[in-house]
Amino acid sequence: KICVTCYYRLSYDYHCYFVLFSSSMKHHYSIFVLFWYVLITSAEKTVFKNCTNSDIKWGTDQGSPIVISMYPTCTKLELGNGKLHDAHAEALSNAFLMYGNSLTEIRLQRNFIGDDGIMALGRFLKHSSVSILHLSSNFISDEGALALAEAMKRDIKDEGAPLKELHLANNEIGETGCESLGHALRGNQYLKVLVLNHNPLEDDGVQTLALAARTSVLRDLKLTQCGLTDTGASLIGALLGYDNSLLQVVEIGLNNIGDVGALAVAKGLALNAHMKTMILTGAPTSMRGDDEDWK
Repeated sequence: KICVTCYYRLSYDYHCYFVLFSSSMKHHYSIFVLFWYVLITSAEKTVFKNCTNSDIKWGTDQGSPIVISMYPTCTKLELGNGKLHDAHAEALSNAFLMYGNSLTEIRLQRNFIGDDGIMALGRFLKHSSVSILHLSSNFISDEGALALAEAMKRDIKDEGAPLKELHLANNEIGETGCESLGHALRGNQYLKVLVLNHNPLEDDGVQTLALAARTSVLRDLKLTQCGLTDTGASLIGALLGYDNSLLQVVEIGLNNIGDVGALAVAKGLALNAHMKTMILTGAPTSMRGDDEDWK
């Protein structure tokens, strides 16, 4: 028997192998050509949807990391736990501008990216089609939050699609950064999910955010362990009770919220027709069953 192995390499480093066993190449040539044609045409139509760190070719230029190439058809990039720093984020941003027109989701959580890296990414995001962005567990502070807020502000002339989900949990965003995000949220008709858990936002930062959310389409707001007190909870309660509020999920657990704040939230919930989930876990409320106001 004759064993024929055929190898074809596409421009995107996609490898296709085909092995044909036949007793006679002459008699089975037409079958071979048919299978070979089907193999190549189907491979050429392959679109890479999910890309990880192994799919990106890294290099260095004068000691700084650069991206040599990445798949231009990639729509979802997952680089969590990648030990990436600001220089890597800047290299990725440059690569996105060259290859990343198809990207709709970027996951860079649990890295070492700070404000400089976020500012570089912001320049790309302003004109990108990325709708889901995960940046939790990095080192983003107020300056980085401002860069993201600027990227959220879209003009009619801007290309691409705006952000719909922004995940920023476990960073170093404070009052000023939260205010920047709040200003960007005002009148925003795209962002539906905003996750800010485990950031030192405090009540003053959340005030701007809560007021701006009234004019947005925000559905999911997570503020677990953000330094909120009864004042912050009252702001959230007022937001929940607002006529045009579209919120469905709110998390404000592990904050310093007492009975006054909890009652304000309860009153807001009573007026909200959209809420599905409300989490106050860990709040030091008494929630006494015999409290007439609480009932």
